[in-house]
Amino acid sequence: MVLVLQPDGKVRQYESSPYPLQIENKYWAIGCGRDFAMTAMYLGKTSREAVEIASALCDGCGNGIDSLELEK
Repeated sequence: MVLVLQPDGKVRQYESSPYPLQIENKYWAIGCGRDFAMTAMYLGKTSREAVEIASALCDGCGNGIDSLELEK
């Protein structure tokens, strides 16, 4: 599974098909810590903070955090 952020700000998720899912939600996360990260973002945390929280609460998460920002 992969998320693609396009220059126009649209987010698409590719799974087992060449046809992407268009993500319309305000917040989105993938992986085993997804529920923790989604909750953290809903409660006002940044995406980076959400990953930190998910890593602390989910034993399948971790191994560092890389973050990127889209310049407009």
